[in-house]
Amino acid sequence: TLLCGDLIRAHSANTLMILPDGKLNDKASAIHSLSKLAEIQTIEHVLVGDGWPIFNRGHQALQELFSKVA
Repeated sequence: TLLCGDLIRAHSANTLMILPDGKLNDKASAIHSLSKLAEIQTIEHVLVGDGWPIFNRGHQALQELFSKVA
């Protein structure tokens, strides 16, 4: 289970997103952090700071998010 702060959000069920560009101080660093999380294959659940949790396929959801923002 991954417990997230404000960087990773889910305003729609089963879809992750990151903070908008205007709220990020260092987008490159945020994307780098996300890439590290997306590499962890054992993540099943993602509990986000804002929005809907992911209760299964957490690793896949993180990889999809990374592919959208990278």
